[in-house]
Amino acid sequence: MKIYSLLVLIALSGSLAGCLGNPTNMDASTLHASEAQRSVLLQRGVVLTAEEVTVQAEGTPGASLIGTIIGIGLGNEVGGGAGRRWAMGAGAVIGGVMGEKATRYNQKAFAYVVELQNGRVIQIVQQGALITPNTAVFVKYLSGGRGVLQVDTSQGGVYNRSRETRYAD
Repeated sequence: MKIYSLLVLIALSGSLAGCLGNPTNMDASTLHASEAQRSVLLQRGVVLTAEEVTVQAEGTPGASLIGTIIGIGLGNEVGGGAGRRWAMGAGAVIGGVMGEKATRYNQKAFAYVVELQNGRVIQIVQQGALITPNTAVFVKYLSGGRGVLQVDTSQGGVYNRSRETRYAD
């Protein structure tokens, strides 16, 4: 019975580890399998501003429950009688808290304001090396609505903005 319990705990631990990934995938150099080998819409643009930001995510739904189950299972393997029940209760609380905290994160990224060649202005947040203002970029619109920036080296570093920015007095 203990071997069966340990196998179940290992399987649940694996499912909790699956929750630990970056659900937002802000890395421009990493594509989902569904985004690979597909044509994407590209637009030329120029970076107007770049600002370092912190992206926060709350715990992944279900991670707390899985952590609680793992904690109960581990507590069940300790002692006997009333001590086992206390260990299972403590394991449930500790496992639940650890499961939820394991899936929280704060990640550094850059928020870019980009003027597209058609004059439209958009913002894209992504991780990776800083792309400085006045850099020509391609804006790639991937499946699922995700947009990423890639430096446009095809223009030899020359980019003419679609129009001058004018501000009201």
